Amino acid sequence: MIVQTSNSINQIDQTETVFLSHVADFYNRYPGEEVCFTTSITFDKSLSGSILSIALPEGLQLIEHWVDNPEINKSTFVRDLTSGQVVDVHLDRKNEPGRQVQLKTKARVVNVGRLAYLVSFAEIRDKKGELIASENIRVAVHPTGKYMNFLPEIYHGNEFLGRYLMLFESFWKPIDQQINQMDLYFDPDLTPSTFLPWLASWLGVTWDESLPEVRKRKLLHMAVKLYQRRGTKTALEDYLKIYTGGDIDIIEHRAKNFVLGKHTKLGSAVALGSQNLPHTFTVNVRIEKYELERMQAKDLSRNEKAYYQKLEEIIEERKPGHTAFYLNLEIKNSSKSGHEVGKDSL
Repeated sequence: MIVQTSNSINQIDQTETVFLSHVADFYNRYPGEEVCFTTSITFDKSLSGSILSIALPEGLQLIEHWVDNPEINKSTFVRDLTSGQVVDVHLDRKNEPGRQVQLKTKARVVNVGRLAYLVSFAEIRDKKGELIASENIRVAVHPTGKYMNFLPEIYHGNEFLGRYLMLFESFWKPIDQQINQMDLYFDPDLTPSTFLPWLASWLGVTWDESLPEVRKRKLLHMAVKLYQRRGTKTALEDYLKIYTGGDIDIIEHRAKNFVLGKHTKLGSAVALGSQNLPHTFTVNVRIEKYELERMQAKDLSRNEKAYYQKLEEIIEERKPGHTAFYLNLEIKNSSKSGHEVGKDSL
């Protein structure tokens, strides 16, 4: 697929602009096929007397055009030029901020005899003729189907056979593109949203639909590195930072006052040191208040409880089996005291 767009937006004043988009339903066409351009304008400023122009180059023959607003359709005109055709839409009435206008332009591709790239322009000008915004879109026109290249040269001049093979090419081309781009489906940053749960199942990542998509992709991207460090302090910190989007602090509790001297007696009733909790750690989590909203409970307290339980599950799943932990969840403008969890060693 060959796609090229460029967008130019000029400031009307220091704070307000007009936004223009110009897209096509197909970016690869053959002679005789149709292509439809969709042009949309969003006004962020009151503007009257502006004109929208859609230019079709040689190689595209205008079939029809229409605007979503019947009143504007009456102020639409077509100009035939040596370089193609232009559809002018006079937006005479006052355009309130936030108003949108959409124009559809359908054209047929004529026989160009060779591979060509046809560029359609969309421009909007104010009543003084000054350019406000412009955008262009490029459509690649192929004179013959690529399937002809797989036949002996004697058949290359057969126009009927070429068009006949184009039918099969149009059916199979989307599938061919998917196969050729199969590697992109395994890239967490590029795979479609609907493919993310399947990719997570391959990587053994616990899937949470409530997470924003950006965090889902980041967890998948880091899955292998996190697995290689599974059970370590840094791996748990990195996972929780991605999951919560907040600040994570993990404190390990080690023996500090263990002394072995000549009067020391070792046995089943002897503890190592005093006031120590070996094989335990504390996880301090600090998040924004809006982070709780994705729990979708009816009130904040239930959201907070559900979020706290979710963190417990994550830590329990990723900590070393013989350890226990304490969790403190702090929320901006409110806080939740820590509770002792995971007391029993696994």
